[in-house]
Amino acid sequence: MAIASPTTDQKLIPGPRRLPGAAAYWRYFQFFRDPLRMIRQHYAHYGALSGIFNSFEAGQPGTLLAIGPQYNQLLLSDPQTFYSPDLAERKGGVMERLSTGLVFENGDRHRQHRRLVMPAFHKKHIEGYRDDMVALTERMLAGWQVGSVRDMKHDMHELTMHVANKTLFGLDTVEGNLGELIARWLAQIVNPLGRLLPYDLPGSPQRKLKRLSQELEKQISAVIARKRQQLGNDVLSTLLQTHDENGAALTDDEVLGQTNILFIAGHETSANTLTWALFMLAQHPRVLAAVREEIDGVLGGQAPTVEQLGQLQLLERVIKETLRLMPPLTWTLRTAQQPFEIGPYSMPAQTTVFYSHFMTHRLPELYEQPERFMPERWQTINPSPYEYIPFSGGPRLCIGATFAMMEMKIVLPMILQRFSLSLLPDAHIDYQVLPTLTVKKGLPMLVQPHGTRVEKVAVQGTVREMVMLA
Repeated sequence: MAIASPTTDQKLIPGPRRLPGAAAYWRYFQFFRDPLRMIRQHYAHYGALSGIFNSFEAGQPGTLLAIGPQYNQLLLSDPQTFYSPDLAERKGGVMERLSTGLVFENGDRHRQHRRLVMPAFHKKHIEGYRDDMVALTERMLAGWQVGSVRDMKHDMHELTMHVANKTLFGLDTVEGNLGELIARWLAQIVNPLGRLLPYDLPGSPQRKLKRLSQELEKQISAVIARKRQQLGNDVLSTLLQTHDENGAALTDDEVLGQTNILFIAGHETSANTLTWALFMLAQHPRVLAAVREEIDGVLGGQAPTVEQLGQLQLLERVIKETLRLMPPLTWTLRTAQQPFEIGPYSMPAQTTVFYSHFMTHRLPELYEQPERFMPERWQTINPSPYEYIPFSGGPRLCIGATFAMMEMKIVLPMILQRFSLSLLPDAHIDYQVLPTLTVKKGLPMLVQPHGTRVEKVAVQGTVREMVMLA
């Protein structure tokens, strides 16, 4: 039993035995190496509500794992009780400035900043990014050669990075390496060694993160300064011009953090979902053929207009099913600011609760044959906002969800009406959580002429633990 609930009858929450100091840290390190494996094993052994970690500090509550829509609703619908994690452990430094984004903010600060950021993601602004998305996708496709093998993970990350550079910062791709720098910064943050060795020593992960943070702050601050002199039609320009009803606006430090986190959230979500969607379609030739027929019928070989996106209904079901099976964010956490009830237990303030998008989307009571890729299920099901949470839910619903969906609905048709993509024989595909769910070593695919029949191939690797492939 992992955690004793502080109720009068001292109910014990199911979970593994309490571990001493070093062993507890090692278990924590193992979790971050492969959180999905541990979450699945833990759920199978202990059920929907259990203790997963004991506290590293005496007298502090441990960590719960809560799986299911009822727990998602509890954690996501009450932002006053359950706070998002704080990315910056030390206050007042460069890490705090870079992580001042909606994802990591809470309370009044989150509400105020969400009101100030929201205008940048108004429908008219998002639709205005269509031409940039099309132009950048066209440029990517112009570099593909029939008969070549392309790494779709690399290409989708490059594309969405360029889209984020243009729509968020107003930067053309040839200007600097801001997107690549942000990607390196994120990779360093989620490096498990940094959690195991959280010390600022020469050559340490923390020292590398500090250098990257300083360079990233310098580059984004320079972009903000230039943008103040010449505004454009991008998210950053909108943020710099927006005021609330009291005339308050974001400070430069707040704009710095908001744009950095928005870049990460938008770029990673779209890139990984596009990669997984191409994988799923290649493994389901009948679905692929039907999607291509729909695309050809609606678009006639042209790039989609905003008005045509709503007509691509099968494509939307494919994207929604990909997000169900391979949600970009597979798990996250909330920390209670006051005592609360969860299931039959009373828990104290400062209890941390993990919940999982990935596991919720695989509950058989919610989704028939949950490990199968079945886009047709979306013709008959209508899950609640807490049963389907690829973009979170409640007051913290992802502000860029509409942007991401439009980007994917533009990119996928443009690829599929130009080329046929198939996996290589004996493909080995492993997953990795970094922190979004991605393909570990890339997704090599053969580029063939449009209309070429795509055959399903035998696939090996840990992806088979996640989705049922015939």
